[in-house]
Order: sequence, then C-alpha cells, then structure tokens
Amino acid sequence: MDCDACEPVCPVDAICYEADLPGALTSALADNEAFFTQTLPGRDEPLGSTGGAPLSGRSALAAQAQLWWPASPGRQCARSVSEIVSIGESAGRRREVLRLLRASPDPMSILAIADELDVHPNTVRFHLDILVGDSQVEQVAPGRKGPGRPPLMFQAVRQMDRGGTRHYRMLAEILSTALAAERNSGDKALAAGRAWGLRSESQPNGDSGAEESIDRLVEMLDELGFAPERRAANGERQIGLRHCPFLELAETRTTVVCPIHLGLMQGAMETWGAPVSVDRLDAFVERDLCVAHLTAAGGAAEGFSA
Repeated sequence: MDCDACEPVCPVDAICYEADLPGALTSALADNEAFFTQTLPGRDEPLGSTGGAPLSGRSALAAQAQLWWPASPGRQCARSVSEIVSIGESAGRRREVLRLLRASPDPMSILAIADELDVHPNTVRFHLDILVGDSQVEQVAPGRKGPGRPPLMFQAVRQMDRGGTRHYRMLAEILSTALAAERNSGDKALAAGRAWGLRSESQPNGDSGAEESIDRLVEMLDELGFAPERRAANGERQIGLRHCPFLELAETRTTVVCPIHLGLMQGAMETWGAPVSVDRLDAFVERDLCVAHLTAAGGAAEGFSA
C-alpha cells in the first residue's frame, strides 16, 4: 500500500501505515500477514500475493475476510460506515487541522496532529492532501536524521486564505453608493468606465473596419458576460445586451453602473482605433434587454448605418 492510493480514500479508515499504527493495535500487523500467508477457512491453500483485487475477485475476498476478521483484534482499526462524518463536518475538521498548524511554531507530524485533535491519522492525511493541494499547507524536511523512515512533517503556509469567503458585491455596493452621492456622478462613472476600457488588451489596429470593430466589441462583451447580440433598428446598428453581470447592482444603481458600462465600450473602441463608437446605452428597454447604440466615430465611416 506504499503507493498511497487506497489509504486516504478508505471510507472507514481501515488502512494504517505501519509507522502510524497505535501501540494497542500492533496485533493487526500479524493479522495482516496471516490473512495472506495462512490457509483461510474454506480454502485449500494460502491466498498469497493477489497482485491486486481485480485478479482475485472482490466477492471472494470479501467472503474470506468475513470468515477471518470477526475474531481479530486488529479489526478495531476500522470504524463503521455509519460513523463517517458529513461533508460539512469534514470541512470543519480540515479547518481544525489548518488552525492547529498555524498556531504551532514548529512543523508537526501526522501523528502529532492526530493526537492533538483526537482523530485517526488517516483522517489527518486526507485533509493534509487537500490543504497541500490548495497551497495552504506545505511539507517540510524532517528535523531529525537516523535509521528508519522519518515522519512526514507539515507546516502552514504563512498567508491569508485565498480560498476563503469573498464579498465583492458588498464592496461594489459600497463604492457605487459613494459614487452615486457625488456631484455629476453619471459623468464620473462614464469616465471611470472609459478609463478601464482604454486598458483593453486587444491591440489597436488602424486598418480595422466597422464590421471588424463591432465583432471585436461583441466578443469582448461576451467574455464579460453581457450575452451580446447584433441588432438593427430604424437604419441604426445596435448591440443588445441580454444579461448584466452586475444585475442586482444595476437595478438599484442604474445611474452609476450603466454609465460605467457605456464608458467601458467607448474606451475599448477608442483604444482599438475603431471607426465606430457607442453613442449611448439604454438600460432595461425590456426586462431582459439593454441596447447599445452604435455610430460612426466623427463621421469617418461612410455608409455605416444599416
């Protein structure tokens, strides 16, 4: 089992590393060997090395295990399935492991963590694997040298939890409320959106035509989650926005959020050197539609209207 595949995923913690086996369960080592080297009830010869469960058959092994293990003291290493913790409890246990490592001035071994939290070492291994994968915990070199395999040592990565709770909507509400209280808030919101649009990653191309520029704008809006669609009405080209990625905020702060969106589109078109601009943005012309009105930039594009 040194491949580590079965030990962390066993649902009843029935698998123990030899070095991690509690002293009271050392008889399990002999039981483990006897299961494969002695002749089990109902068999004519020892099971020997199976080379993997698929080669022996799960049902056959299960039947042999039921005959062998009821009288074995090593059975105490396992817990019943009914004792498996829920997902919420598992997450709580993982936070306990992380808090313990953060509070410890020195790296800790799996057994030390298990003893401190009064849980099985397999449980600690499972949560450490996840914490290491999330870059919240790191494995460090053991402090001692000598015969035998040294224990694995772990310590918390000293940083804020990047997987923790975020409240960006609250931040957006705070900032939009403050901006809405400013004089000329709509103009300031438009300027803020334009400044952001000017930072567009797309490289300007002075040879871009109107169609190419509109396609690029639609692509950008799609990536931002606006669900855009090309439209035409009364000889005018438009872009319909079927979704607002800031919907709840836009519904209460339309005079701030929508000018930001307009400025964003205008700034992007400007930085691309497009012969097209966004003249205005009509918010919620329908319950599921906002409309951006396109116009030729400075009258430079002849025949622009649909």
